[in-house]
Amino acid sequence: MVLSPCMDGSQGVGLTPTPVTHCADGTCGAPVMSSTESRKDLNRLRVVREQQGITLRTISRRTGIPVRQLRSEEEPTNDLSLSILYRWQKALDVPLTELMIEPDGALSLLVGERAKMLRVMKTALSVCERARDEPTRRLGTMLCQQLRELMPELSEQTAWPTVGSRRSHDDMGRIAENPLRVDLTELF
Repeated sequence: MVLSPCMDGSQGVGLTPTPVTHCADGTCGAPVMSSTESRKDLNRLRVVREQQGITLRTISRRTGIPVRQLRSEEEPTNDLSLSILYRWQKALDVPLTELMIEPDGALSLLVGERAKMLRVMKTALSVCERARDEPTRRLGTMLCQQLRELMPELSEQTAWPTVGSRRSHDDMGRIAENPLRVDLTELF
């Protein structure tokens, strides 16, 4: 506790070592908020990165930015430029709105609704692909058409994968990009 003299000669009691106000307004000893305490969180970079299980070193490799600078950028109170947010968005592969904090602190309703629509479309496409009879296939197709009317960007969506993640025939898998090298002589 910090004692500070008030204008009327009495002692005010502050709870923190921050400056205290004087008794002119009757709030003798009330702590004054410093400029850093009054700032609110502006970004969710660290939260999103940690939710995805991505390290700063990985982000550094993806962006070419030193870890020290990235650590500084992901401080929640930093007011970042759009170019920095776009860089993080690309590295984390999330919508830009997920990286910013709404004024009321909640996630954007629009982002949540869009994610739900994407999941419904994936399910409808899966029903179409896996339907064993014509009525079910027709129902799935009709549902897909109605979803595309509501949200045209769903046209590019694919069904839920049956095993692993889907790739086109032209895509190389991660194993081809980073082959595993095993020295069998070390095993024996």
